[in-house]
Amino acid sequence: MTLTLRAARASDATMLSALACQVWLHTYASSGISPAIAAYLHDTFAAPRFIERLADPQQLLTVAMQEDHLLGYAQLHTASPCRAAPDLPVELQTLYILKHASGRGIGRQLLLLASTQAGQHSATPLWLSVNAANARAITFYQRNGLQQIGEYDFLLGGQHYPNLLLAGSPAMPAHPQRPTHTGFEA
Repeated sequence: MTLTLRAARASDATMLSALACQVWLHTYASSGISPAIAAYLHDTFAAPRFIERLADPQQLLTVAMQEDHLLGYAQLHTASPCRAAPDLPVELQTLYILKHASGRGIGRQLLLLASTQAGQHSATPLWLSVNAANARAITFYQRNGLQQIGEYDFLLGGQHYPNLLLAGSPAMPAHPQRPTHTGFEA
């Protein structure tokens, strides 16, 4: 089956919401769903929030589709300066892949495309924050050329969660897997 990377559409909002909640809960709700987590998910990942993001020209959402099934997405904000390096204005706010689709190179393809988009908007590398306890994501980003440039605490329900700030431009592999790209200018 062919993987297609394309710009997200308003009609994708419900799928984006479901995927975001599933990945976030699987990654961070190891103790269960608290009221703070439920409120955060509702406020952050509801379908109307994705429609708002899609209408914002400073936010770019790319979906990874296999036929009509959403497997992952990347969300860039082109006007979100990094706390540790204000000269880096493009933040990779989200890179989520369904667990059963991980290990297939989808995250790498989305990261490479996001890096290209960041360079087109600012001629600088992208930056992102990642939970300091998310060893799998940290390893993925470091393996793809991003380096730690700082730290900050994410606040949720009155609790502080250490996050790492990473930045860089992932290099293209010598023999990249080539997904079908649609909805982007060449």
